[in-house]
Amino acid sequence: MTIDLKNYRWVKTNSPIASSRTDDIWFFNPQEGWLVNSNGQVSVTRDGGSSWTTKYQLPPNLPGRPYLRCIQFASSQVGWFGAVTNASKENPGDYLKYLLHQTTDGGNTWTPVDNLPEGSPGGICGLSVVNEMVVYGSGANDPNQPGPSIIKTTDGGKSWNVIDMSRYASNLVDIHFFDENRGWVVGGRKQDSCPPDRKGYEREPQYAQLKPVVLYTQDGGKTWENTVANLTSGFDCGGWGWKIYWLNKEVGFVSIENFLSGAILRTTDGGQTWKMFPINDCRTGADGNHVANANLEGIGFISKDCGWVGGWGDAQFIGTYNSWTWNGGQNWVAQDSVNGDPLSDVRVNLNRFRFFFEPLVGYSSGKMVYKYTDQPLPAPPKELLASIAALGLNSVPAAEPHSVEIRLNVPQGTKKLYIGFWNYLAWYKGTLVDEDDPQPGTRTFIWDGKDDSGNSLAGGTYICRAMCDDIYESININLAVA
Repeated sequence: MTIDLKNYRWVKTNSPIASSRTDDIWFFNPQEGWLVNSNGQVSVTRDGGSSWTTKYQLPPNLPGRPYLRCIQFASSQVGWFGAVTNASKENPGDYLKYLLHQTTDGGNTWTPVDNLPEGSPGGICGLSVVNEMVVYGSGANDPNQPGPSIIKTTDGGKSWNVIDMSRYASNLVDIHFFDENRGWVVGGRKQDSCPPDRKGYEREPQYAQLKPVVLYTQDGGKTWENTVANLTSGFDCGGWGWKIYWLNKEVGFVSIENFLSGAILRTTDGGQTWKMFPINDCRTGADGNHVANANLEGIGFISKDCGWVGGWGDAQFIGTYNSWTWNGGQNWVAQDSVNGDPLSDVRVNLNRFRFFFEPLVGYSSGKMVYKYTDQPLPAPPKELLASIAALGLNSVPAAEPHSVEIRLNVPQGTKKLYIGFWNYLAWYKGTLVDEDDPQPGTRTFIWDGKDDSGNSLAGGTYICRAMCDDIYESININLAVA
């Protein structure tokens, strides 16, 4: 099938705007789909993204400090979403309480899954919902958190089993099963040949020694094979599989998360063999030097040749670059703007792609949800149906070194004010404000760049999440180097 792409372009939908990121999307068809984002919102569209309704919000101050990461449905009624949560020394079991939620009424209500066993991963970073009975979840992304492991149910969630993956990996992210038995999970495995103090990994040294693994099972997770073991010597240190995208049962792609170098993996024989393709495009960075796309996360293709990758940008998580290939990853071009407008923020912080064919319609998630279409842009709504920055959450560098000034508007009558911080990989780092009956009006707070234990955090990008009762917002902030 040949697709004429000359009139296609990426456009913004009217999804809720998460100034950090919309981490995942799931679409039943080109009109109906769901999202989860860093605001803690679970929202649905039934008109192809023109309007969205938030059906559920997960507070950031719950035990384990949950951060929404992934969502999938088995049917119009039954679905799950997963979160990254944190295990603490004081309350080691807290991370299980809000790790996974389920709906059985089409998303109108969501219930925490309360029967996850010990050994479940510290974050459900990937979900694969085979049907209403069979579900797999994988994690954790952070090698320092519980895991790596996979949770599995074959009875619709009445019971869950844990598959210990420490024999095969050091961390796990995305997962995809074609049926109950045949599936894939991607992540990384520590290699002693990689230096533990690699430059560029000072903030997150636990990733410095990783190299990617692409693991395959054909017996429901009893045994696994690393299908890229023959490529390990050629992988750069400090990388791991982030997202896996299957165009069909033969053609698949994996994005490699690496703070310093960008590459993908491609198979055209159902995963029997894989080839690595570096992201070889070039653009000019903030310092005027040429830079290539790195720190990749989202990946999506509409054919074995034509596709996109995107993510955070450079090692400091600056840039949010996008790249496009027309020949299966052999060559790439920068695609950081739309219609030549370099100020456009279309496709920022990409993490997931979903496509439909005949006719072609695509969606990707980042700062918001974007749509790939050849249809005319819809007229702006009289009232923006997406959530807006009701709290006016923003930040500026503080006068004190290694500090940030956080500002927001606290509505009159607010009963609970909370402000906390997560790193760019969704792991909780500290609480700044936790007030009952807070003073209303414009408020200013100074974050000194320390975690809850009083340790100074490394400089760089962090996610600030604020809550005033049932109003949730999130922004990315930059903490100066101490």
